[in-house]
Amino acid sequence: MSAPENAAVKAYSATADAYDDAENLDSCWGRISKRITAQIHLKPEWRVIADLGCGAGQALRALAAQAGSGVRLLGFEPADEMRAHAASNVRDLPSVEVHNGRFESIPLESDSV
Repeated sequence: MSAPENAAVKAYSATADAYDDAENLDSCWGRISKRITAQIHLKPEWRVIADLGCGAGQALRALAAQAGSGVRLLGFEPADEMRAHAASNVRDLPSVEVHNGRFESIPLESDSV
């Protein structure tokens, strides 16, 4: 049985189509998010990387650009429409997968990332 959809998840799903709009990407949130993502430096020994609450997949795309071959990037997003948007945004990146998931229940084995 799946968890009931909460108000925040529902709101993110409703706004998924506008997430990549220039106005949103240039907002305070968009600029901060881009700055934070740019400060993440992947270590060569990392083989699996998880993005919890991956939104529209911008961070997944940015991290995939610096990841070496053989690195898998897994995005987890509870909002159906946002998850579909993320999957569409990274569909050309074979090392990236987008899955249904939430912080309270991440569908990964312990110590796998």
